[in-house]
Amino acid sequence: MRILIIGFITFFAWSTLSTYTYVCKIKGLCDESVSMQIRETNKGTTTNDTIQKSLVQQADN
Repeated sequence: MRILIIGFITFFAWSTLSTYTYVCKIKGLCDESVSMQIRETNKGTTTNDTIQKSLVQQADN
């Protein structure tokens, strides 16, 4: 049983180190800054208004 635990810990350490090496060192993706442009959506779309109006009308009846 102890050999299975030691094997699992060794495999986990190896896979973590190899993934870090591949992603960060070889591909160079860890230090890459990400720039995202966020676009403001229309707040008064017709679908939103009709859905909200129909719910309000049903609640009043």
